[in-house]
Amino acid sequence: MSRTTARPYARAVFETAVSEGRVDEWERLLADLAAVLEQPAIGSILSHPRASPEDRLEVLELALARRLELPERNFLKLLIAYKRWRVVGDIASFFAEMKQQAASETECEVTTAFAVAEATRTEWMDGLMKRLGRRVHLVFQVEPALIGGAQLRIGDRIWDGSVRGRLALLSRVLARPIEFSRG
Repeated sequence: MSRTTARPYARAVFETAVSEGRVDEWERLLADLAAVLEQPAIGSILSHPRASPEDRLEVLELALARRLELPERNFLKLLIAYKRWRVVGDIASFFAEMKQQAASETECEVTTAFAVAEATRTEWMDGLMKRLGRRVHLVFQVEPALIGGAQLRIGDRIWDGSVRGRLALLSRVLARPIEFSRG
């Protein structure tokens, strides 16, 4: 249960860390926080029924002995509000896994209707690297049936920005009954 609970928190923290360009700092915070929360005295204070959320936050900040940025403080508040401090070790583990995966290269299959110029390939690769937070290896294919645009496939995820895909969507929308409200 705790690993299932921890995964979305780790993903959100990792996305925040990547967008801030502070992955290493967040990783240190999570490791320090996990170490603090392993202390029985801290756990009993946080679990005490009379401890207010503000008291819990103050205890964690004092135990961490560092000035926290606003997103870090908000993360602690979230952990306290939903009583998720018990899964911080798992959050830190998932975060470390995500960091390691981000350091590796991801393959992206790009299918276009026409051959793509090298400058455009480089631009797409840079955009995907920024969005995914890791190196990207693009594999290009040409499929004239797409008419225009492109399809991207990374693992089991597909983004269809092709003209063929948009026409298929339009066809599905037009095939549905449309009701007008009388006003």
